[in-house]
Amino acid sequence: MKYYHPLTEQQQENNHLIMTTPRTRNLCQEIKAISQAYTGCSHLTEDPRRLFWCLRMHIRRYQDSDWPEVCEVHNTARPIEVGCFMPRADVLALEDVAEDDGFFASDCFVACINDRVIGFVCIEPPELSWLYVSPDYHRRGVGKHLVEHVLPKLGKDAFLTTALENTGGVNFYQQMGFRISATFPGSCQGYPCTCVRLTMPGSAREDQPPVPVKESLVLAGYCETNPGRAIRDDMGIWRWV
Repeated sequence: MKYYHPLTEQQQENNHLIMTTPRTRNLCQEIKAISQAYTGCSHLTEDPRRLFWCLRMHIRRYQDSDWPEVCEVHNTARPIEVGCFMPRADVLALEDVAEDDGFFASDCFVACINDRVIGFVCIEPPELSWLYVSPDYHRRGVGKHLVEHVLPKLGKDAFLTTALENTGGVNFYQQMGFRISATFPGSCQGYPCTCVRLTMPGSAREDQPPVPVKESLVLAGYCETNPGRAIRDDMGIWRWV
């Protein structure tokens, strides 16, 4: 087991001073220009600290030996995703849901720094089915790097589904080019939520109405005599009413 030791406030301040000197900023700009020219890494930003994190990170295909660290990433990040509509203590671990939720049937990639897994993404083209980053590395470009890595593999019909209550995640995917194409009743471990489907512009999924599962409809107050239906609003978004 590998352990991550967070930097102290003094160490973080020292790093900030080093990373923001004129000489370092100039070096960052040179590296950024080379990276964009030869690798097309559009995730690199003007922030020198984020640039250095991205340059230290690499993405590779998931291996069986990654399982413990992938579980650790999921089990620390998942409660943040769904904790806005259910108790975080009730969130099931990846070890309990991976088989039923299709983890092993998907194509997975991991982001690593110094051989430590800090995030992962799974796809079942054209669906992006899993994306989690260790909270220790949030807002450092890791998720963006992972999504950019798999977007070509998803194809023109790329889509994903998440909880509308997960506002940070929804905003992130919109920044990555996805747009909301449907909202409908959803649920997680018996707790109701609102699902949102995000699609890439031109995706065939945009024209497909959502089909909520029965459990989610019941939790949302619908019944056999009033099951609701999908309608498309003036903005082209499917909504369940």
